[in-house]
Amino acid sequence: MPGGRAFHHDVLITDIEVIFYVRLIDEFAVKKSQRQSVFNGCIQRLVLATALNASPQKGSTTFIRKAIQPIQIPMDPVYFQTQAEIQRELGSGEKLLWSGQPRQGLRLNITDAFILPFSLIWCGFAIFWEASVLHGHAPLLMKLWGVPFVVIGLYLVVGRFFVDAYTRGRTFYGVTNQRLVIVSGSFSRRVRSLPWQALPEATLVERGNGGGTINFGPKLPFGMGRSVSIGGMPGAGQSLFPVLDLPEHAREAYDAVRLAQQSAQREEPMAGGDQTSPRFTTPAKSLPPPPRRVYGRLGGSLWFTRIFIMPHMLAGIGGVGYLFFLLLWGLLGADYPGTVVSSKVWHSAKHGDTYTLNYRFEADGETRLDSAKVSWSVYQTYLNPAFGQTNPPVTVHYLGVGPLHHAALRETGSPWSEIGFLTLWAVFWNGVLSFFVYAIWVKPIRARLLYKNGEATAGKLLRKRMSTGKSSTYYVGYRFKDPYSGQDYESEIQVWKADDWAQAVEGQPVTVLFAKGNPKRSTVYEFGGYRVEG
Repeated sequence: MPGGRAFHHDVLITDIEVIFYVRLIDEFAVKKSQRQSVFNGCIQRLVLATALNASPQKGSTTFIRKAIQPIQIPMDPVYFQTQAEIQRELGSGEKLLWSGQPRQGLRLNITDAFILPFSLIWCGFAIFWEASVLHGHAPLLMKLWGVPFVVIGLYLVVGRFFVDAYTRGRTFYGVTNQRLVIVSGSFSRRVRSLPWQALPEATLVERGNGGGTINFGPKLPFGMGRSVSIGGMPGAGQSLFPVLDLPEHAREAYDAVRLAQQSAQREEPMAGGDQTSPRFTTPAKSLPPPPRRVYGRLGGSLWFTRIFIMPHMLAGIGGVGYLFFLLLWGLLGADYPGTVVSSKVWHSAKHGDTYTLNYRFEADGETRLDSAKVSWSVYQTYLNPAFGQTNPPVTVHYLGVGPLHHAALRETGSPWSEIGFLTLWAVFWNGVLSFFVYAIWVKPIRARLLYKNGEATAGKLLRKRMSTGKSSTYYVGYRFKDPYSGQDYESEIQVWKADDWAQAVEGQPVTVLFAKGNPKRSTVYEFGGYRVEG
């Protein structure tokens, strides 16, 4: 094998021999790192066999002979960086069986077939809006209003691909004898740990170049049952079961996963409350009395939704504020004489012709220019005046308050028609938006207040369920007794972190935090997304 060394053994080896060969490979790779040496992967497979304590028994030699088939594994600086990133997360007695990174560079995936059309429409409309107000006579507030929408549109069309590539460059996979470890994070280090008992059977979809994807659980079409990630937004679209998208050597990673899962199945399964993860064994008495110091944050997908919905919230708040200004305009505005200075017709095959009058008037000691859409009859009145005559004057209803000002022609109809349209829009827009605001702002804030001021008592996990669609939402149901009234309560909460939901066990004891005067308002400490100090 050019530029590398091949090790072939036809006998069983011990842990000491494996350590010797691994050290030999590492030392050789360091000395020859400039040559980008390539090593035979048989030793890595032998490490898998011995690390999982495969006892010498009948058939083991056959397994080893199969395992030592030559496999090319590049030993470059990226390999050692991946090893180092995963090794620092390993616990006592934990052995690393395989490590790697996802595919690198700019790339498209199946979800972009749905996201790209939407993002192009969003970005196109936002740019058209911003260009219109910049070239018009709109106030400064309206010119600044469209900037957040343009920024989000450009991110959805272009920027997210670069952020996604940067994120995947900082993502590392590790397969150990105890769990699957995923280290990621664009701006901060984030470690996701999934024990093999919590993961379903793995399946491999291999490509011709040796790369492929490893899926856990059934593979559903078009990402159903998994979160559709707006690529490149850190933390967005975290799914319950990860998908390992590998550029090469997918078969080796799959073998390591299968060996680890088989080893976990031979161990005693996790059951009841005494063998659950330590994060789920916090008794109520260990929590300090309220008020408590709360820390932690909810899942990244929630923060992406908050960022995405923020311009819509600003538009809704601004719409209501502008509606109040129009009410003042209708009630307190004054009429001023004006003069039509020009007219224009906009032709559209779909919507027909649109007629516009540009007019001038004097108000607040200044000469002001504005425009208005008018009907055909009004347009004709000011289009071609009789010979030797000038256009008749127009009446402008105007109000200016600080940087805000609004004007409209009386000839176009009652000013209250414009107010009525904006009222209907504000009610519809903010009515729909209120559901999102409650889900992503109000509910988490109320839960955080329970962590800070709520009463703690013991409870029991009754059930767990998952709602699937374009994204997956996770829930747990629980029961607890109010220590003050002695009444039993049952409730259900959304679990923001998929890893927590995956490790939940029906029947396990939990700590419930509830409002003293309203026990129906409660949450589960282990699954609410926050932690308390003490």
